[in-house]
Amino acid sequence: MTRVPAATAPEIIEARRGAATAAIIALAGEATLAVVDARTLGWTALVAARIGHVGIAALALALLLLRPPSVRGAEVSFALAVIPFQLVLLVSELQFYARGDVRDHGSWYQLTMLGIATLAPADPMLPAFLVVMLGVQRVLLRFLLGVAPLAPGEPWLTLIFAAVAVGMLVSRARRREFVANAARVAAHAAALERVARLLLLVRDRANSPLQTVALGAAIVRRRCPDQQRVANAMERAVRRLRKLSKALQRASRSFERAPL
Repeated sequence: MTRVPAATAPEIIEARRGAATAAIIALAGEATLAVVDARTLGWTALVAARIGHVGIAALALALLLLRPPSVRGAEVSFALAVIPFQLVLLVSELQFYARGDVRDHGSWYQLTMLGIATLAPADPMLPAFLVVMLGVQRVLLRFLLGVAPLAPGEPWLTLIFAAVAVGMLVSRARRREFVANAARVAAHAAALERVARLLLLVRDRANSPLQTVALGAAIVRRRCPDQQRVANAMERAVRRLRKLSKALQRASRSFERAPL
């Protein structure tokens, strides 16, 4: 099973900023439109849907502020703030269609799609699904229910915006992956450099005691003929330490040349 690397601090900050912006836009925008629609249309299902969206957006913002910072928490708050847009747009289109009034909903769909593509946190799957569902809803309302769009070229223009939004989501996901990989490579290179320096330090620190032991073995062999076994053991230890020093030098060089 592949282990998913932990999110870095910049990734968490970016995800929380996008989710908070989406929640604030939903909160302020729907509250304003609820007041406008209540004055012009009265207390209708559309006004109720907008008020409900305001409450959900406020909950999303509260969860974002109260829960520990994480990408997953930002994704949850973003979903809570954005998903109700589809229901509100559906209710708005059906209500205006039933009243025989005209309102250009195409721009609302398109702005919502671009907002999702711009502010979505790390995982692009749910935002892309929401964008596709908005496009499907626009097509179904046009061809199944006969809701005639005001702007020419609809709903195809909205589908073009949907394709652009999905492309933006994919591009942002790839950019985040590239930045994360670059950060991991830099951390790996720094770790290799630290290990190489440690090996060099150990080898350098071992050289002076090695020379001392070699000199002591030579003195014992020359001045103490009856201690040749001790001199032989010291010389064997010197040879082993020299092999270890050479191995440390080779390991240090291999770390310096190691691929990232």
